[in-house]
Amino acid sequence: MKKFREVKRDRFIQADELPRFFEAVREEPSKDVRDFVLLSLLTGARKADVISMRWESLSLERGEWRIPDPKNSVPYTVLLTPEAVAVLRSRLLDDDVDSDDDSADFVFPSDSKTGFIDKPKKDWAHILERAGISDLRIHDLRRSLGSW
Repeated sequence: MKKFREVKRDRFIQADELPRFFEAVREEPSKDVRDFVLLSLLTGARKADVISMRWESLSLERGEWRIPDPKNSVPYTVLLTPEAVAVLRSRLLDDDVDSDDDSADFVFPSDSKTGFIDKPKKDWAHILERAGISDLRIHDLRRSLGSW
């Protein structure tokens, strides 16, 4: 049997798309989705790692995020930009965070089985629609950080 050959993507946010993209993210009504998209772009981390981010894995003082169980099973540390730290600090100040709730361990808590938000496919589609951008996946945010 031959392996299915995947075509590698090289898509990332282009210079002319950036202003529209950021405007569409700003207009997103869900703070969770806005912050998720911004942290995905600012850290270059995988979607699953950002969604399941835990407060205990973060050091905002040092500007570090330790990803303990990534896809390749080798833990690593992401250095956080000042903008990413600002997004995280704003989440800490959010009145919706309840320290008695088990899901409060997560940066993006939810009442779901996992304790964190589900993948925001529909919200992502709305952001792209508002921005007039096509063929951009959440994973392409990783490549956008690296390209820019």
